[in-house]
Amino acid sequence: MESEDDGAPKRCRANESEEPMALATSHDNANTMFAHEICKQKIIAVGAYKIFSEKLNSLMRMMHILQKDEFLDPTTDTGYLDLSRELEIAKAAKDKQEGIMNSFPPCVNPVECVLGSRAVGNQGADDNFEFPNRRKVAKNRQLPAVTQINLENKFSTLENNNVNAESNSADSNTTPIDKVLPIMLKFTDDYKNILDDIHKICGPTENKFGNGFIKVFPSSHDQHQEIQKLCKAQGYRTGPNVFSASGGTAIFVKNNIPHYEFIPPPFQQIEATLVVLDINKNDPVTLTSIYIPPKADNYLALFDIENLIQISPNQIICGDFNAKHTAWGCPTNCTRGNVLQAFANNAGVEILAPSTPTRFGYTSANTLDLIMVRDFLAPYDILSVPDLSSDHNPVIANFYFKFTLPRLNGKTKTNWNLFKNKLESINLINAIDINTPEMLENIVERFEEDILSAKIAASNPIPQNQNYIDPRIRNIRKERNLARKTFQTTRDPALKRKTNKLNKEIIKLSDKLESESYTNKLVNANTQDGSFWNLTGIFKKKKLDIPTLNGPASIANTDTEKANCLAESLEKQFHLNDISHTETETIVQNSVEGFLNTYSNSVFQIDPPSNCEIINYIKNLNIHKAPGIDGINNKMIKNFPNNIICNLTTIIHLILSLGYF
Repeated sequence: MESEDDGAPKRCRANESEEPMALATSHDNANTMFAHEICKQKIIAVGAYKIFSEKLNSLMRMMHILQKDEFLDPTTDTGYLDLSRELEIAKAAKDKQEGIMNSFPPCVNPVECVLGSRAVGNQGADDNFEFPNRRKVAKNRQLPAVTQINLENKFSTLENNNVNAESNSADSNTTPIDKVLPIMLKFTDDYKNILDDIHKICGPTENKFGNGFIKVFPSSHDQHQEIQKLCKAQGYRTGPNVFSASGGTAIFVKNNIPHYEFIPPPFQQIEATLVVLDINKNDPVTLTSIYIPPKADNYLALFDIENLIQISPNQIICGDFNAKHTAWGCPTNCTRGNVLQAFANNAGVEILAPSTPTRFGYTSANTLDLIMVRDFLAPYDILSVPDLSSDHNPVIANFYFKFTLPRLNGKTKTNWNLFKNKLESINLINAIDINTPEMLENIVERFEEDILSAKIAASNPIPQNQNYIDPRIRNIRKERNLARKTFQTTRDPALKRKTNKLNKEIIKLSDKLESESYTNKLVNANTQDGSFWNLTGIFKKKKLDIPTLNGPASIANTDTEKANCLAESLEKQFHLNDISHTETETIVQNSVEGFLNTYSNSVFQIDPPSNCEIINYIKNLNIHKAPGIDGINNKMIKNFPNNIICNLTTIIHLILSLGYF
């Protein structure tokens, strides 16, 4: 009985304890479900916060790009002001979302909650964290014996040091040292004097040389500012800062193109790199890459450009001029653009620019990358390509050096002053480098091509005079042509009759108009404007009769006999010679061989003509004579400038010295 009594209460206690356990389990499940809903909301808040952060970062990057724009005014530019307002709104939205995200409590059961583990990171995976419903019995660990702590100060010797030194060392460890950037000075011949001035006025500095620059390392920011002011006041040329984006020029040339670098003279306001391309022999082309900073002085930069142009006749100057003008596609003009355009007009320089802008700002588009040429006849095409990530587009210019100018058919009018200017840019011939007849042939061919190209470039075709046709005749002709064309297709006899009828109308109308025109001329003739004497002059001329001709067979008296006599004479004059005559060929060959064997060295004994003798001979030329097979007439020879006459004299000397005609 005791065992039953003892067992009954045990079962009752067990039953009593099961109900609170079930209640506790249901309560925990409700808390877990609530916790999972919070985790979902927290994940949504975190995603929204990331979106606001990315938008804010993109706006800040755009603002940073706009701040680098030198032509942008932050106070008036509407795009800049709108972007500033969007940036402030994005910052406020990000801060608000950050507060919402931080207001969520952590997950109650992060181990079983997948969302909770995502929301709180790796906190649920911490092995040292113990939940309240899990009871663990601590292991019995034997602690080590308690040892006495040593209170001796091993650094007591440092207590007597200076307190100021300790404070200074503490400050140096906590605050970072602001690095002073070096100043880049352009290397010149008087660099020693420049460094002496800096040492006397601003104090001693450490200097290093490399890549054409002298790096001056100031000891402090104050000294850095003093050196900058001194360089600006004295006009010392400082280079770009190597630690920030700035200008610079460079030229890449393929190895298979013959070229060499040309060291330019010192410039004041511009940066330039020069390379001479020897594509066409004896006619090199100087390629120049130029950069003009936006803050450079306009007139000093123009002086540097003028010195560049005087280096060689054939020159291509390309680069970033930072100049705006409507002449090359910009919407507005700036001071540098006006100065550059005025210089180009006065110096005869041509400015080439693509049809589309080369530099794109946030709210603007301008053409700042240009090409400058002078007396350059090669055809070209230029294009702005929207590639790369820079705010300046690459500009591709193609110059076609191998070309021939088109021949002008018909009558032309030549500007002889322009013809002389074209020929004045041709270099003199160096007779020392010509030693063989083949080289002399090439020089003569090039000489003729230059003269003919200058003639074509300085000539314009004369339009032919078109006869006046009365509108009535023109209309009848159109109707007749349509009828004839239709008749060719349909073969309708009515259209044939209409065509013949219209032809007769055209003939009658032409005769009528001609008689009316002659009648009006007679009616309007008077002695004041000379029209009367023009009409009577024809009747006052005496008729010239061809005299009697002495023909090969008899004397020609009648017109028929005279015509036959002239025809036979012309036929005999224009008869081709018999060049295949053996006896004649033998005589000519023997004569030439005898001359060459007897007088082979006589050409070296002939005194070469001088420039004055050739000029006097050119003055006596008849401009009405026909040109030779090369197409160079006497009128062109009479307009030769001095350099072409010198080249002609050199060619004659080479012909006599080499004995090659």
